[in-house]
Amino acid sequence: MVNFRFLYYICLTFALISNKSYANEYEVSFLNSIHNNNLVENLASWKQSPFHPDRYFPLIIKLSIKNHQEDLFCSALLKLKEDEHFLFYSQYFKYEQINNLTLQHCLKQAIKITTNYIKNSSQKIEALANVTSRFYLQNENMLTESNQQFGPSEEIYVDVSGGPVFIRGDLPLKKILITFDDGPNPNTTPELLKVLSEHNVQVNFFVTGEHAQRYPQIILQEQQNGHSIGNHSWNHPDMRKLSYSEAIQQIDDTFDVIHDILGFNDWFFRFPYGATTTALKQSLKQNNISSFFWNMDTLDWRIQNPNELFKYALEQVDDQKTGIILFHDIHPQTIAIMPGFLSALKNMGYEPVVFRQKNE
Repeated sequence: MVNFRFLYYICLTFALISNKSYANEYEVSFLNSIHNNNLVENLASWKQSPFHPDRYFPLIIKLSIKNHQEDLFCSALLKLKEDEHFLFYSQYFKYEQINNLTLQHCLKQAIKITTNYIKNSSQKIEALANVTSRFYLQNENMLTESNQQFGPSEEIYVDVSGGPVFIRGDLPLKKILITFDDGPNPNTTPELLKVLSEHNVQVNFFVTGEHAQRYPQIILQEQQNGHSIGNHSWNHPDMRKLSYSEAIQQIDDTFDVIHDILGFNDWFFRFPYGATTTALKQSLKQNNISSFFWNMDTLDWRIQNPNELFKYALEQVDDQKTGIILFHDIHPQTIAIMPGFLSALKNMGYEPVVFRQKNE
């Protein structure tokens, strides 16, 4: 069977190489990853793409070393637009101590460029929060500008008996549960925690077991700051593609790690990509594990530009008026918009909630 998507990217590569405005093949390589991120159908397809930075960036950087083309690699890297750096941000930190001075230098430059852009974007978006809030309110008298914090989040206690399923959270209008998946990430989650503390907002995190095991101190900090910690599988697979026993192992191992860190579990679970099976849903119900989905998806894995992400996230809130919103705390653009996003929600009259397990 012909893989038309693969053929498309082969043609795209040749087209880009033939374009004289691209100085070297490394520019083409970065653009391949960026274009693929824009064109894939969904997050699952992106995670499995050969152009995903987790597998593509290591190949590019190793190729530059093998061919003694570190200068070409760095030239291409530093030509990226500011928001295009977001796609590769985690990779910069993975390789910033690489045993190659040329690559070390340009990766540190890229980190500095991206970090400054996050800070500047965050300040600009927060400054625009009041203006943006008015756009979504038909009656400007409803605008609630004040110096008060957005939080604290109202605590909603969940009886997990029978494994209830939440999509909208059964919340009244103007109540919103903010959730973050895939962390913790040492380069983004700590900054998010600072922002949430400044706004006194408590949220629900859904963490992967492998990241929780690697960064237990961040999990502890999340809990100490009043956030709820749920399970998002061990390493974010599409559970439909695993055997039943493999999928259950993903869930059990992650709950075990969270318990080792915190000394307790909130029996909250979110399927990676929202992808599940009848058997797995039945297992959660039988084991009194509540499952969380969402009715507002910010697409923060795709939308790299902070201004566009800020606008899109508020559009989802304005459309649904209540419910569960999905973010990922591994993306720098998400961190960049969060101060302004929380301020805008406050001005628009929304109130945050946090779900906690009801203990007998």
